[in-house]
Amino acid sequence: MVHVGIDLGTSNTVVSYFENGELKEHQIDNADLIPSVIYVEEQAGRRTVGRAAVEEWADPDFSAASSFRRWKLSMGENRVLGELAVGGGKKKTPITPEQLTTWLVEYVVGTIADGVGGRAVESAVVTVPHGWRREHPERSAATRSAAAAAVVAGKPLTIRDLTLSEPVAAAGYWLWEARRDPAHLADEFVGRTILVVDIGGGTFDLSLVRVGPPETPLVVVDANNNDIAGDFASALILARATARANDELGTEFPTDAGELLQLLSSGETAWIRSWFLTAENAVREISSRIARATARGRGEPVPLRLSFELPDGEVSIQISKAEFHATLQPFYQAGRELLRNFLAMQAPDDLPHGVVFAGGGSRIEGIVDQIVLPALEDRELPDPREVLGRIAMNDRRVDRAVALGAALVAAGEIQVEERLLYDVGIEIKVPSRIARKLGVGNASTSVVVSPILARASKLPASASSKAVIGNMSIAPGESYDFKIVVFDDLTEPFVQTWSQKHPAGGSRAEVSVQLTADTDGLLTVDINLENGAGRQTVTGAISRKRGGRAYNELGEGDAPPLHRVTPDELRKAVAAEKGAR
Repeated sequence: MVHVGIDLGTSNTVVSYFENGELKEHQIDNADLIPSVIYVEEQAGRRTVGRAAVEEWADPDFSAASSFRRWKLSMGENRVLGELAVGGGKKKTPITPEQLTTWLVEYVVGTIADGVGGRAVESAVVTVPHGWRREHPERSAATRSAAAAAVVAGKPLTIRDLTLSEPVAAAGYWLWEARRDPAHLADEFVGRTILVVDIGGGTFDLSLVRVGPPETPLVVVDANNNDIAGDFASALILARATARANDELGTEFPTDAGELLQLLSSGETAWIRSWFLTAENAVREISSRIARATARGRGEPVPLRLSFELPDGEVSIQISKAEFHATLQPFYQAGRELLRNFLAMQAPDDLPHGVVFAGGGSRIEGIVDQIVLPALEDRELPDPREVLGRIAMNDRRVDRAVALGAALVAAGEIQVEERLLYDVGIEIKVPSRIARKLGVGNASTSVVVSPILARASKLPASASSKAVIGNMSIAPGESYDFKIVVFDDLTEPFVQTWSQKHPAGGSRAEVSVQLTADTDGLLTVDINLENGAGRQTVTGAISRKRGGRAYNELGEGDAPPLHRVTPDELRKAVAAEKGAR
C-alpha cells in the first residue's frame, strides 16, 4: 500500500510516496514538479493539466477564460473564477478554486494509482502554508475538503484528517534524512530548534520547529509569513521589461511588480502571460548561472539576454549578476524584514540551531546572502554560517522536501504536533470588592482572565470558562458581549467579540463559554445558557490577519485600560474577599 504526500503549490505541485519502507519522488510528464495550471476546453469539457496547460495558458490563441493558475490564494473565499459551458450545453458550470484543486489532486494521484501497474493508495496528506493557520484557517479547511472530494481509480481518496504545514513537513523530511546518515549527529538537535525557510510562488513561510528525541513529534514553536515570494521576484524582472518597452515602443505598461501580478491574474491581457513565463524562466536561469559560477570559483557569470515579443515589436534586456541583485532588492528587503522581525520575537534559547530550505523559490539567487545570513547576524549568533551548514541538504530535493515530508507523515514515519502559539483569555466584569483584591482599582471594572487556553497546548485544544472562572450571568432585557482575547501581541492583543442576548423570562440567565482551537487555526466559541435556555456557536481565528491591529483597550488612546489576570489570581481574590466578609 502507498502513502502519498501532496504539496499543492501556487506555481507547482509535487507528489511523493512511501511504499515498502522506501520514500520515492513521483515523476509526472518526466518531471518532479508539475505546474499548478489547468486548461478546460469549454465545448468538450476536456481538461489539460500541468505543462501542456501552461503552453495553452501562454498561447494568445487559446481562451484565457478557460485557463486557471494561482487559484490557491483564493481557497475558502467562496469565489467563482469563471463559468464555462462544459460539454457544449447552455448551462454554465461555475469553476471554483476548490473544484480546480479536486481536479488537480485527481490528476496527480491518478498517475500513481491508475492504469497497468497502478498502486493502491491507502492515504494521502495535503500541505498548506503555515501562515494560513494564523490568518486564513478557512483556506486550510477548504484545501483538505477539496482533496477529499477527489475520486482516484474509481474510489474516493482517503485524506488524513490533518492539513500539514509546508515548512513543518520540510523540517520533518530533512531531519529524517539526517537521522538516517550515521555520520550526522542528528541527536545534537534534540531540545533545539530548526528554522525552516519555505519559499513558493505565492508565499514566503517561516517556521521554527523544536526537535525532540527520535519517535517523538516535531513541535511548532512559532511561524510567520508574507506573500512576497517567487512570483513577485519574477514580476520584478518583468517590470524591467515593461519599463524598457515604454521607453522604446511608447507603450504604457505597468512598471510596478504588484500591478503586473494583478494584471496577470485578471487573464485579460494576452501578452503578459508569455512575458511572465520568460521572466520566471529568467529568474531560474540567472540563479543557476550564478550558482555554477560560484561553485567554479568564478565571480561573474555570463549575463542573460531576454527577448519579449509584441505584435508591433520586440523588447530585449540583458541582466548581469549585479543587475539581478539590484532588480530583486524589493524582494530581498521584504524577506529580510520578515525574518528579522520573526527572530527578534524569539527567546535566546529558541534561536535556530540549524536552518533548512524548501520550495522552488528558495533556489533564487540571494536568498542566503541577502536575506537569511543578515537576519541571523542581527541576532548575534556565534557563527551564523555554521548554523546554515549544520543540516546537510541535497539541493536537488529542496523543492521536493515538502511533499517528501508529507509522505512520511502519511505513512506514520514521522509525527507532527501543532501547538497553540498564544494564550487565549476571556474578558469579564468584576465587582469593586474583587477589583480591589486584584489591585486593579476601587471600582467595578473589566479584566481579561487568561489563559483559558494556554500557549503551547497541543491542538486541538478545548476548555470551558465555567471550570476556570465559574458562570457568568445576563440580566433580563440585556445582552452579554463576549470578548475573546488572543495574546499574539502583549500590548495590543487580538480581540474578537460576540454578543448573547438574554432569553425571555424574568430572572438572570447563567452562561458559560466553551473555547476550542483546532489545527487549522479555527477558534470555535460555544456560548451556553444554563438549563437549555439557549446556545450560540460562532467561529473566529486563533490569530489575526496581519494587516492591522484590532484592539486598543490596554491603555492605548482614549480607551479605558483593561487588566490581565490569571485564573489563579482571580480565584485567590474571590477567596480573599469571601474570607474578609
